[in-house]
Amino acid sequence: MDGKTLKVLIYTQSDTFADALFHMGITLYRSKNPGDLIDKIQKYFPEIVVLDFTNEDSTATFKLVNQIKDHPDEKIKKTAIILLFGSIDIGNISSAIQAGVAGFIKINAAADLIYDYITTLYQKVRDVPPERKYVRIQIDPKERIGVRFWSPVNLILIVGRIKDISFGGIAVELVGTYPADSLAIGTELKSMQFVLDGKYVFIDGVVAACLEKFCAIQFRDITPEIKEIISRYIFEKICLYV
Repeated sequence: MDGKTLKVLIYTQSDTFADALFHMGITLYRSKNPGDLIDKIQKYFPEIVVLDFTNEDSTATFKLVNQIKDHPDEKIKKTAIILLFGSIDIGNISSAIQAGVAGFIKINAAADLIYDYITTLYQKVRDVPPERKYVRIQIDPKERIGVRFWSPVNLILIVGRIKDISFGGIAVELVGTYPADSLAIGTELKSMQFVLDGKYVFIDGVVAACLEKFCAIQFRDITPEIKEIISRYIFEKICLYV
């Protein structure tokens, strides 16, 4: 059975979803105010929408739920809704279920629980397992994010500029001249170093492709701290563009 890339739209200021979903290959968008929620759904057609029930009164939240479930477009109407809540209120949960809400997540839920819950809900709603695809962000040339690492072949320091980044890895434009054997497909790189939003990233990788001055490097063994730095960076860039 063919899968489908899972897209999630969140109406919340919580960064937990970025930490939980981006590094697992799930596409994430954010709606910053209730007025653009339907527009964002029409633009990206996410399979799941997460509405923050902790910072909104119940009337406003149920209004958003009804806008989705009563929408004339069947594709929008079928969007699964999850409520993000702080404390349990049986009356609100009962009303939400009757309105068509598909699930609930506590505001302090752990990242792995969020991922498992959302992917399980997706499979129940769509009857297919979701495919995972890393969101790739092109780096604005004005940022000029440099990367440096040592060639394990001849111990030469290699530097370059990151052209794009995802949780899968980076594309790098190499700077300077190096012996031809410095890099090759399959070369394992230790402790590559670059900076995202003022935070240092040290990460291992392996060369996936290398052509003249361009090199594609896949990440290996990302630590939780580095996952958080990369996910926040990618999420903020997506929010700027959408």
